[in-house]
Amino acid sequence: MKAKYLFSHKWKPIGLTLFIIGLTLGTIGVLSSYEPVFLDVRVPDFFGNSSFLNNGSSSETGWPQMRKNNLFDEIALSLLLIGGLLSILAKEKNEDEMIMKLRLESLLWSAIVNGILIFITVWLIYDLDFYFVMITELFFFYLLFILRFNFVLMRQKKLVDEE
Repeated sequence: MKAKYLFSHKWKPIGLTLFIIGLTLGTIGVLSSYEPVFLDVRVPDFFGNSSFLNNGSSSETGWPQMRKNNLFDEIALSLLLIGGLLSILAKEKNEDEMIMKLRLESLLWSAIVNGILIFITVWLIYDLDFYFVMITELFFFYLLFILRFNFVLMRQKKLVDEE
Protein backbone atom coordinates (compact mmCIF):
# COMPACT_ATOMS: atom_id res chain seq x y z
CA MET A 1 0.00 0.00 0.00
CA LYS A 2 1.45 3.34 -1.07
CA ALA A 3 1.37 6.08 1.54
CA LYS A 4 0.10 9.22 -0.22
CA TYR A 5 0.70 11.88 2.37
CA LEU A 6 4.04 10.93 3.88
CA PHE A 7 7.31 12.75 3.31
CA SER A 8 10.59 11.08 2.44
CA HIS A 9 12.35 9.37 5.35
CA LYS A 10 15.13 11.98 5.02
CA TRP A 11 12.84 14.58 6.64
CA LYS A 12 12.55 12.67 9.93
CA PRO A 13 15.91 13.72 11.46
CA ILE A 14 15.34 17.30 10.31
CA GLY A 15 11.89 17.26 11.90
CA LEU A 16 13.18 15.77 15.15
CA THR A 17 15.94 18.38 15.29
CA LEU A 18 13.48 21.25 14.75
CA PHE A 19 11.12 19.73 17.33
CA ILE A 20 13.84 19.43 19.97
CA ILE A 21 15.10 22.98 19.30
CA GLY A 22 11.55 24.31 19.53
CA LEU A 23 10.89 22.35 22.72
CA THR A 24 14.11 23.67 24.26
CA LEU A 25 13.39 27.28 23.27
CA GLY A 26 9.79 27.00 24.43
CA THR A 27 10.83 25.60 27.79
CA ILE A 28 13.41 28.36 28.24
CA GLY A 29 10.82 30.97 27.31
CA VAL A 30 8.18 29.66 29.69
CA LEU A 31 10.44 28.98 32.67
CA SER A 32 12.53 32.16 32.48
CA SER A 33 10.34 34.58 30.49
CA TYR A 34 13.38 35.06 28.24
CA GLU A 35 12.72 37.33 25.25
CA PRO A 36 15.77 38.52 23.26
CA VAL A 37 15.56 42.22 22.45
CA PHE A 38 16.52 41.73 18.78
CA LEU A 39 13.23 39.83 18.28
CA ASP A 40 11.15 42.86 19.34
CA VAL A 41 9.29 43.93 16.19
CA ARG A 42 6.11 45.68 15.19
CA VAL A 43 3.47 43.24 13.94
CA PRO A 44 -0.12 43.63 12.73
CA ASP A 45 -2.66 43.10 15.50
CA PHE A 46 -5.72 41.69 13.75
CA PHE A 47 -7.81 40.93 16.83
CA GLY A 48 -6.68 43.40 19.50
CA ASN A 49 -9.70 45.66 19.09
CA SER A 50 -12.06 43.42 17.18
CA SER A 51 -15.73 43.09 17.95
CA PHE A 52 -15.06 39.47 18.91
CA LEU A 53 -13.02 40.54 21.93
CA ASN A 54 -14.51 43.93 22.81
CA ASN A 55 -18.29 43.49 22.74
CA GLY A 56 -18.87 45.05 19.36
CA SER A 57 -16.55 48.05 19.59
CA SER A 58 -14.15 48.62 16.72
CA SER A 59 -10.90 50.49 16.46
CA GLU A 60 -11.02 54.15 15.50
CA THR A 61 -7.59 54.08 13.89
CA GLY A 62 -8.33 51.34 11.39
CA TRP A 63 -7.85 47.63 11.17
CA PRO A 64 -5.36 46.05 11.71
CA GLN A 65 -3.32 48.09 14.13
CA MET A 66 0.42 47.65 14.58
CA ARG A 67 1.81 46.69 17.96
CA LYS A 68 5.16 45.76 19.45
CA ASN A 69 5.70 42.06 20.04
CA ASN A 70 8.62 39.75 20.75
CA LEU A 71 8.72 36.87 18.27
CA PHE A 72 10.58 34.42 20.54
CA ASP A 73 7.50 32.40 21.50
CA GLU A 74 6.16 32.41 17.92
CA ILE A 75 9.50 31.07 16.63
CA ALA A 76 9.66 28.37 19.33
CA LEU A 77 6.08 27.23 18.69
CA SER A 78 6.58 27.28 14.90
CA LEU A 79 9.68 25.10 15.23
CA LEU A 80 7.73 22.72 17.46
CA LEU A 81 4.80 22.44 15.08
CA ILE A 82 6.82 22.18 11.85
CA GLY A 83 9.29 19.75 13.43
CA GLY A 84 6.46 17.68 14.86
CA LEU A 85 4.67 17.46 11.52
CA LEU A 86 7.85 16.52 9.67
CA SER A 87 8.62 13.83 12.25
CA ILE A 88 5.11 12.40 12.23
CA LEU A 89 4.67 12.47 8.46
CA ALA A 90 8.09 11.14 7.47
CA LYS A 91 8.19 7.59 6.15
CA GLU A 92 10.41 4.98 7.66
CA LYS A 93 13.21 3.71 5.41
CA ASN A 94 11.32 0.49 4.74
CA GLU A 95 7.68 1.55 5.04
CA ASP A 96 5.34 -1.45 4.72
CA GLU A 97 1.82 -2.43 5.84
CA MET A 98 3.00 -3.36 9.33
CA ILE A 99 4.62 0.02 9.87
CA MET A 100 1.52 1.75 8.48
CA LYS A 101 -0.57 -0.25 10.98
CA LEU A 102 1.76 0.74 13.85
CA ARG A 103 1.60 4.36 12.63
CA LEU A 104 -2.22 4.33 12.62
CA GLU A 105 -2.44 2.66 16.04
CA SER A 106 0.01 5.18 17.48
CA LEU A 107 -1.94 8.04 15.94
CA LEU A 108 -5.20 6.81 17.46
CA TRP A 109 -3.57 6.16 20.83
CA SER A 110 -2.12 9.69 20.84
CA ALA A 111 -5.50 11.20 19.92
CA ILE A 112 -7.25 9.32 22.72
CA VAL A 113 -4.66 10.14 25.38
CA ASN A 114 -4.49 13.79 24.29
CA GLY A 115 -8.29 14.05 24.30
CA ILE A 116 -8.45 12.64 27.83
CA LEU A 117 -5.77 15.09 28.98
CA ILE A 118 -7.66 18.02 27.45
CA PHE A 119 -10.87 16.88 29.15
CA ILE A 120 -9.10 16.68 32.51
CA THR A 121 -7.52 20.09 31.88
CA VAL A 122 -10.91 21.69 31.17
CA TRP A 123 -12.18 20.62 34.58
CA LEU A 124 -9.07 21.10 36.72
CA ILE A 125 -7.16 24.12 35.39
CA TYR A 126 -8.54 27.66 35.10
CA ASP A 127 -7.82 31.21 33.93
CA LEU A 128 -4.38 32.03 32.54
CA ASP A 129 -2.96 28.65 33.58
CA PHE A 130 -5.56 27.03 31.32
CA TYR A 131 -4.33 29.16 28.41
CA PHE A 132 -0.73 28.02 28.94
CA VAL A 133 -1.77 24.36 29.17
CA MET A 134 -3.77 24.68 25.93
CA ILE A 135 -0.71 26.09 24.17
CA THR A 136 1.21 23.06 25.44
CA GLU A 137 -1.54 20.80 24.09
CA LEU A 138 -0.84 22.14 20.58
CA PHE A 139 2.36 20.13 20.39
CA PHE A 140 1.78 17.50 23.08
CA PHE A 141 -0.13 15.35 20.59
CA TYR A 142 2.97 15.32 18.36
CA LEU A 143 5.19 14.41 21.29
CA LEU A 144 2.88 11.56 22.32
CA PHE A 145 2.81 10.21 18.77
CA ILE A 146 6.58 10.45 18.27
CA LEU A 147 7.28 8.67 21.56
CA ARG A 148 4.60 6.01 21.09
CA PHE A 149 5.36 5.26 17.43
CA ASN A 150 9.11 4.98 17.97
CA PHE A 151 8.55 2.82 21.06
CA VAL A 152 6.27 0.32 19.26
CA LEU A 153 8.54 0.40 16.20
CA MET A 154 11.57 -0.42 18.34
CA ARG A 155 9.63 -3.17 20.13
CA GLN A 156 8.49 -4.61 16.79
CA LYS A 157 12.03 -4.62 15.40
CA LYS A 158 13.26 -6.35 18.56
CA LEU A 159 10.60 -9.07 18.15
CA VAL A 160 11.56 -9.60 14.50
CA ASP A 161 15.26 -9.81 15.40
CA GLU A 162 14.54 -12.45 18.07
CA GLU A 163 12.76 -14.73 15.58
